[in-house]
Amino acid sequence: MRGISLTLVLAGLGASVLGAEAPAQSADPKRGGVLNFAVVAEPPNYDCHANTTFGVLHPVGPHYSTLLKYTGDWKSMRIEPDVVSSWSASPDGLTSYLHVQAAAGCEVS
Repeated sequence: MRGISLTLVLAGLGASVLGAEAPAQSADPKRGGVLNFAVVAEPPNYDCHANTTFGVLHPVGPHYSTLLKYTGDWKSMRIEPDVVSSWSASPDGLTSYLHVQAAAGCEVS
């Protein structure tokens, strides 16, 4: 009896897969738009230094500044200052100097 019901289940799955049609694709894809996605992880707290889950990145990320930020779309992306006022490099290119804004209120060593 168990073998018959397994055969019927497999036959039903096979028929549904074979009978399913692929989604229609447009000849001219639409560019741009908004990608909405859900993160189904609720962080245990909002301390980004104490958490070990990726789920804290999305709700807490907008509250923090970084030294530099990327602006523009993927074709014309630029690096601009966020907390730094400017940056420079040593003549050999091995050392970068980031000049932090005085109003940032942080200690840099």
